[in-house]
Amino acid sequence: MTTSRPKSVTTRKVTATGSTTTPTGSAPDGPAISYFRVTGKPSCPSGTNQVQYEGDPVVLEWKVTGAEKTTLSVDGPGIYAEYGTKDSATLTFSCGGDPGSYQVHTYLLTAIGPDGTTTKKLTVKAKVNEITTV
Repeated sequence: MTTSRPKSVTTRKVTATGSTTTPTGSAPDGPAISYFRVTGKPSCPSGTNQVQYEGDPVVLEWKVTGAEKTTLSVDGPGIYAEYGTKDSATLTFSCGGDPGSYQVHTYLLTAIGPDGTTTKKLTVKAKVNEITTV
């Protein structure tokens, strides 16, 4: 035989011009992005025409709550890939342009849950290096 216990609700008293009782621990509407950050900074290729050093990829990581999945878009609309709610991605950072300028890429994280979606954008840049001819 099983018995069920009544559900308890934690409340706190809030005083303004009067007093009210507000439940705590209410779930927010829709997903929330706890963080979306760069954990590995990219670099562009460097060196000479005889000895070249590859650039480094960009590494992104994130954590979201209230979502079932996340998607990542790179430099505009369109989904690059689908990920989990606490995940990371190591992405090639393509470089172009004049030496001394900066290559910029934009990453859009979208958290998708049963109660909606939310997004956060990161813009990441790396200096374009000159490949010296020797």
